[in-house]
Amino acid sequence: MKLQKHLLRFLIVPLLLLAGFAVTSLSGASPRAYAACPPIAGYPTFGFDNGRTSYNPSECIISPSVAPPFNWISPFGLLAAPREGISTDSTQGYVGRGPGLLAFSLATGTPLWVAPASNTVVGSATVYLGNIYFGSIGGDFHAVTPAGVPICSNSLGVAITTTPIGFQNVVIVSLANGMVVGFNFNTCAVMWATPILGSSVSSPALYTNVALVSVQVSATQSEVMAINAITGAILGASPALPGSFTAPTVVLRQIYVGSSVPTVSVINLALTLPTLTVNWVNSAGGEPVFGKPAVDYTTTGPTQVYAVSANTGKLFAFNAVTGAINWGLAAPCGPLYKAASPTVANGGVYVGGATCMNAFKTTGSPTWSLAVGTIVASPATVVNGILLFTATNGGTERIFSF
Repeated sequence: MKLQKHLLRFLIVPLLLLAGFAVTSLSGASPRAYAACPPIAGYPTFGFDNGRTSYNPSECIISPSVAPPFNWISPFGLLAAPREGISTDSTQGYVGRGPGLLAFSLATGTPLWVAPASNTVVGSATVYLGNIYFGSIGGDFHAVTPAGVPICSNSLGVAITTTPIGFQNVVIVSLANGMVVGFNFNTCAVMWATPILGSSVSSPALYTNVALVSVQVSATQSEVMAINAITGAILGASPALPGSFTAPTVVLRQIYVGSSVPTVSVINLALTLPTLTVNWVNSAGGEPVFGKPAVDYTTTGPTQVYAVSANTGKLFAFNAVTGAINWGLAAPCGPLYKAASPTVANGGVYVGGATCMNAFKTTGSPTWSLAVGTIVASPATVVNGILLFTATNGGTERIFSF
């Protein structure tokens, strides 16, 4: 047994040196045995669920108390950090890599296949009904099987830089010209196309049959718009409010967005139609919020909202019902990334920074950091005991797995 431990140590240490990262723990806790939790289908889309809450309530392995062990660094590089993160099913991860979508093994990081596209894949893929959906800035929309076999595709000639979402037999995606489109999940035929008057439209979120998008309606104002996910009919919208909004997060009829206006940088709306009413607004330390907020919740409703201040790079936790600030904390290894989108799981908030990935307890304390030396710009994926994010390694953006 001792010999096996020594051999394992000799195998792991060179990997850590090659990776160029260090683990900093603030908790003083020693590693512990984790209880097994039932595996779930994966982290299927940007923000984990249809509401894009970025909260995985099923995770019980990754913990904010103990830094997870290193698994691998991807042998392949990416053109840039995936701004809406990495999606997964139970065994494979999916990420845009140049003019196509690349699938890789969650266990090893080994590339498995590439589904080609006409141009760069910027938004994340969505795993829906067992298949994978994505678009490219060339304007083409694709559906493929988990083996990478094409199911269907369609090209509208307008860039797709957002992440799709699925509902019943419709896959919904926003286009760069301000249109929101519903594609048939099996044929990629356009079922409806709704023009939205605005200079930019976010990735859609869903609550039951209502799709929600943030729309910049002028140089100084944005609103959240509600669309029927089956027909594409516009159901209503919020009042026009100051700033440029992040993609919305929705849970149990409560909508949260970040805003570029420092004094009103976190906004809570109620999903009341036709007008989405404002419940509260607050500020993340008097700074703008450029990353999508994350929300944790119970069966009775949302409890706490997390957002990163864009200037000083602190993580703020807001009472989801009242908007009161519960706490605001800096990361131990430097400012958090200015457009970071937090991820919540198993009592922890995981968010990238200037040189590392950080863990905070939801009760309000930083615990550990995984230092990689460069900006961690992509949201973390936390699922089934795996923590995935990207950072530059050896001059190339690569995926890290812990």
